[in-house]
Amino acid sequence: MSRRWLRVRFPSASLPLRNAGVFLGMWAGLATLSLCYDRHLPWGAFALVAKGLAHWNVLHSPWLEAMDLQGRLQRVTVIDALKHAGELQRLVASSPLDLFAAHRFIVTLLFWQSTRCGGVKKLREALLGGKVPPKLIESLETERGQFDLFDAARPFLQDPKAKGKATLPASYLFAEMATGTNIAHFHHGDDAACQLCLQCATLGLLRLVPWTQAGGRSKKPSVHGAPPIVALALGPTLAGTLGLNLVPTDSPLGQPQWSGQFELKRGGSGIGLLEAMTWKPRRVHLGDARVGLACSRCGEPALPVVGPIVFESYPACSSDAALQSGWRDPAAFYPKDKGRAVKSGRESPAARDEDLQLLYTRQCGKREEPAPHSQVVAANGGHEAWLVIVPCTRQAKTFDHRMKTLTQLGESHRSPAPDSDWTKEYCWQASTVRTTEALPPVRPTDGMRRFVRAAAELDSESWNVLAAAQGRELSADPAAFDIFTGLYWPLRKRDTSLPSRNAAWLALKLMASVGAARPRAAKGLSSPFRPWLELQRSVSPIPAGAYRRQSPTGRSHTRTTSGPTSPLDAYRRQTPTGRALEDELRRIILTRHAKDSAGWVDWAGLCQFVHDSMP
Repeated sequence: MSRRWLRVRFPSASLPLRNAGVFLGMWAGLATLSLCYDRHLPWGAFALVAKGLAHWNVLHSPWLEAMDLQGRLQRVTVIDALKHAGELQRLVASSPLDLFAAHRFIVTLLFWQSTRCGGVKKLREALLGGKVPPKLIESLETERGQFDLFDAARPFLQDPKAKGKATLPASYLFAEMATGTNIAHFHHGDDAACQLCLQCATLGLLRLVPWTQAGGRSKKPSVHGAPPIVALALGPTLAGTLGLNLVPTDSPLGQPQWSGQFELKRGGSGIGLLEAMTWKPRRVHLGDARVGLACSRCGEPALPVVGPIVFESYPACSSDAALQSGWRDPAAFYPKDKGRAVKSGRESPAARDEDLQLLYTRQCGKREEPAPHSQVVAANGGHEAWLVIVPCTRQAKTFDHRMKTLTQLGESHRSPAPDSDWTKEYCWQASTVRTTEALPPVRPTDGMRRFVRAAAELDSESWNVLAAAQGRELSADPAAFDIFTGLYWPLRKRDTSLPSRNAAWLALKLMASVGAARPRAAKGLSSPFRPWLELQRSVSPIPAGAYRRQSPTGRSHTRTTSGPTSPLDAYRRQTPTGRALEDELRRIILTRHAKDSAGWVDWAGLCQFVHDSMP
């Protein structure tokens, strides 16, 4: 690696760097800065840091991503986001856990400074009206010293006494990044080379409070136990969103612990709200920032980086203490007479969003299970714009964290009906060598429909990766392999009636490569298109033998034939296989879709056909 260091001395004045578009205000005297140029960085991208004096203030450094009312994205500071909260539409983030952590941090600041703004209710009313009291900004400005990431005496959300202890990769701050023996299908990296830019390091620290899981020796989860399902009410502007989520609670406010060793301070009324919102389940120290290559998480090339880091357990921060005190997270859901919040457990229901039914009133046999209670939901009765964040609580993390948009939440709403958009039409197959007609009713298994529903949830980027893999083996494209593995194996683990691996891979490539004909809701549509019926078949004699058929329950039946042919054997022998089958089915689907763009493909039936036809 070629790297050149330039030592630049500035006089005691403000020096405009017009070419870079930034102004550095310099203090009296002389200051020595280290300017690092790295040929691996994009042209014109320079990392500029004060040598030995890296400065990053969580209130005044731009790490938040926000969208304004015109839909334009911009990176802002926390102070700027609050000053212009009525002019910003919302905060945005690539990860639902990041999005909630950013909102939770700002809401924590609002609770903390609410007493200087007339109390929680008065501050909530002002925010719902689109206004941020000037006193709030002024009071936060006076506390800015508590939010320096690299302060020697009190670094933000870190323990200065941990500096110099044994380190771990910086990726330990993010549950979805692979670390040690903890596998993450969608992340590939090297522990020794892992480094995080200061934006990601800030988010990683903020995520510790709501999302830390148990892991490793004596490493306890955060204040909730295993991370729960949480709700975030959305308003028309950022100010409205903050106001909706700033709700009065029965818990005493207490005092936040922004830095140092966490000390559990229990009073007669239990754990304070701010104490729980700054709960530190890990003893962390980021060490010194340095100039490095791109961030291992976001790819940012022009910011200082940290890593490895100190990342130890905090024995004092046991979730059992919070549970015993009766503390409840305002955004989480708590069943009646139970202390632990609702969480997503088994991955098979999660893959079908069935775990969201736990948030509603449900009918369990003859007994009606009331909806769990959430303070945020109860304080915003009738509100119709919600984000529900569902963290993955399994260490294998084969099913990713996810976020769902809902219009109804609350104890007065019942669990929504299961998805019934997909057809239950029977799968058609060849009954003889020379004719094509329906066999005795054999419809696609539930596993075929589950696979199609799961595939329909993929985003456009995933579809683009899969489309580029058309005609290739599963092992030939690592990116497509990761997407397929994350989609298929969580379902396969719980449902044996899914298509075989080869059949699922072929079907997924077909879905990706046919554009607008991909799986979509088909409620109310009729006459599904079954492309396998259009395959050109050649006649060839088939010896007698046994063939396999699946019933609607997914069970396999073996039937012996005495005639010269067997329906499924005939179909298997007469249809193209491998690449030829994929190309022919793609051609048929695209040709039909060009003539009838409103039609839809019976993807569940196609999965069943490919499953039965391929070896």
